Amino acid sequence: WELKLGMGGLCGKNTNNDRVNIRVLILGIAGSGKSTFVKQLRYISSQDSTEEQAFDESEIANFKEILKRNIVVGMKELVRLAQHLELDISDDGLEYFNNASVSDLDEKGELKEKVLSVWNEPGAQQAWEKSLTAEHSIQIPSLEYLISNMDRILDNDFTITEEDIFRARQRTTGASTTKIEVGKKHLWEIVDAGGQAPERSKWSRIASSSPLKAVLYFHALDEFSVYSREDGGDETKFEVSLKVFGEIMNEDVFGNDCARILMLNKCDLFEDMMEDESM
Repeated sequence: WELKLGMGGLCGKNTNNDRVNIRVLILGIAGSGKSTFVKQLRYISSQDSTEEQAFDESEIANFKEILKRNIVVGMKELVRLAQHLELDISDDGLEYFNNASVSDLDEKGELKEKVLSVWNEPGAQQAWEKSLTAEHSIQIPSLEYLISNMDRILDNDFTITEEDIFRARQRTTGASTTKIEVGKKHLWEIVDAGGQAPERSKWSRIASSSPLKAVLYFHALDEFSVYSREDGGDETKFEVSLKVFGEIMNEDVFGNDCARILMLNKCDLFEDMMEDESM
C-alpha cells in the first residue's frame, strides 16, 4: 500500500494557516510489527527533508546497544531451544550462554568467539531450523542476520544501517510518541503502545488521554500457528490478537470521530508459510 502522509480523510480540511494535529494510536500484541512500522514511517518521512534526520544520535547509540543485546538474547534462546529439543550443544557453549548477561556485553572480548563456536555446531543449526517453524519460534527472528553482521555490529564505531534499525528488537513499555511534521500544516502524533499482556491493560487509559483521529490495530498473519507463551500457551498468537482486537474495539474510549483501521501485517511471511508443505 502507498502511504501518503498528510493526505486523506484523517487530516480533514484545513481552511486556514493553523497547523492541524493528527493523533494516531497504534495497537497490537507483542510481535505484531507495529514498532517496526513506526521506525519505517519515521525513515520514510525523513527522506522528504534535506535537514531532518530520521533518528538522532542518542537513538542511534541506543539501537547499537539493542543490536548487541539481541545477539545475546537470541543465542540464549537458541541454546534453550536446543536443550528442549534434546539436541547436542557443547558443555562450554551451554555454560556460557546459560549464564551470559545482556547487561555485561562482551566484557572479556569473547562474545564473538562463543557465538560463532556455538552457532556452527550441528545441534545449534538444527535448533535454528526448528526456530523458523511456528511451533518453536524465538523472539529474535533476525538472529541469523545479526550473526552475519556481527563483525560490524560489535565494533563500537560501526555505522548503523537502515536495515539494522528495522531489525533491532526492543520491548515497548507504556507508550512512546513519535511526531512527524508534514509541510507546515500537519503534525502527526504517532502513539505506539506496548503490546505485552501487562501493557495491554494501559491501552484504554492511553486512548482516552487525548482525542484520536485514528487507531491502527496491527495483526500479524504469520502467527496463525504460533502459541502465545505469555498468555498461557493454550491459544495461538493469531487467536489472542483477534480476541484482544474485539475487546478493545468494543470499549467506549475512541469516540465517534476516531477511525478504526485493521492492519494485516507480515503478509510476505504468511505467503511463504503457505508455500511450505510442512505447515
